[in-house]
Amino acid sequence: MQRSASTRSKGSPARSPGPLVLVVDDSMTGREILTRRLRQEGYEMREAENGEQALAIIASEPIELVLLDVTMPGMSGLDVLAHIREEHDLAALPVLMVTALGDAQDVVVAMERGANDYLTKPVEYRILLARVRTALELKRLHDQREHFLRVASHDLKNPLLAVVGTAELLEMDLEVGRPARDRDLRLLRNIQDAGIAAQRIVRDLVDAHALEDGQLVVRRDRVDMRELIAQVVQANTPRASTKGITLSSGVASPLPAVIGDETRLRQVLDNLVSNAVKFSEKGSETQVTARETADGVRVEVVDGGPGLRDGDLRLAFGKYSRLSARPTGQETSTGLGLAIVAELVRMHGGTVGLHNNEGAPGATFWFELPAAAQPEPLAAERVAEGVRS
Repeated sequence: MQRSASTRSKGSPARSPGPLVLVVDDSMTGREILTRRLRQEGYEMREAENGEQALAIIASEPIELVLLDVTMPGMSGLDVLAHIREEHDLAALPVLMVTALGDAQDVVVAMERGANDYLTKPVEYRILLARVRTALELKRLHDQREHFLRVASHDLKNPLLAVVGTAELLEMDLEVGRPARDRDLRLLRNIQDAGIAAQRIVRDLVDAHALEDGQLVVRRDRVDMRELIAQVVQANTPRASTKGITLSSGVASPLPAVIGDETRLRQVLDNLVSNAVKFSEKGSETQVTARETADGVRVEVVDGGPGLRDGDLRLAFGKYSRLSARPTGQETSTGLGLAIVAELVRMHGGTVGLHNNEGAPGATFWFELPAAAQPEPLAAERVAEGVRS
C-alpha cells in the first residue's frame, strides 16, 4: 500500500498547527482564559502551573512564545524569565509578562531582565492578539535571518570552495597551446556543477522571501509540458550520469497545453528532478513521466532512492524541512526547494503530492496542472469548416 501526502489548492485542506505557545500561570482560570482565546485563533497551546514545569516544557518542546505570569508561588515569573534568558535571547524565544494592573515596578524589572512585552490583567482580547502577533512576527524575521546566515556560511561555502579549488587545479593542469585533456573537461564540469548548486541556493532564498512577501508573480502563457520535461531531463542528465544514475522521461503523447509561467514551471520540474538525483544511489533510475488527466496534466518524478518515512510524508513540503534521507553526493540543501515547488504549483491552480513507490524502492513526487482552454478558431477557419461539412 502506498503511503502518500498531498497539498491542494482547492477545497478545505486540514489546518496545519499554528505557532506553539506556552502559558505559565499558577491560576487554572488564568491559564484557561488565555489558552482558549489563542487556540480559537489557530495557535497550538501548552500550559504550565509553575516555573519548574514551564522550564521543563521549554527544554523539551519547540516553544515559540511564552506568556508568563509575574506573581507565582515558589519560582516567580521573574526568576523563570532569568532562566529562559540564559538559554534563549529575546528574538529566539519571545516572552510576554502578564502582571496585575498597577504593578509597574514588576514591569520595569521584567523588561530589564529581557521580557519582550507585557500584558495587564484582566487581559484585553484585542491587545493580547496584537502583541502575540507582533512578537511572533519579530521571531519569524529573526529565524529567517539566522537561516540565511547559516546558508551563507555553510551551504554556499561548499560549492564555492569547489569552484575555487577546481579552478586552481585546472590552472595548474593547462598549458598554453596544449589541447584540453579528459581530466580538464571533468574539472570544467565540476566547476559548472558547483556554480549551478550555488545558483540554486541563492534562487531558493530569494524566491522564498518573494513568496512570503507576496511579491512573486506568475505569467499566464500556453506551456508545452512535453517539451519542458525534455529540456529539464537533458539539463540534469550530466549530473545524473556523474553519479551513475539513469535519468529518462516517459511522456504520453499528445499532452494538452497548460496555462502558466514557463520559467516557474521549469523551476518546479528542475527542483523535483535535481532532488531525485541528489538523494538517489549509484545504479538507480529516475524517470519523469507525464500523462493527460480528466482535468489537465499529471507529471511524476519517480526515483529509486531510499523512500520516505512517515515524518517525511507529513513535512516534505514545509519550509526548511529536512528529510531523513541524506544526499548521496555530499550536495547541500536549503530545505526550501519543496516548499517553493508546492507554492508555485498552487499559484498555477494545481495540486502537488508524494508517495512511496509500491512494490519497488524509492518515492514519487507528483503535481497536476489544469489544462489550458482550447482557443476559439479564427473566423476563416470556422468558414472553411462549414464549407467542408
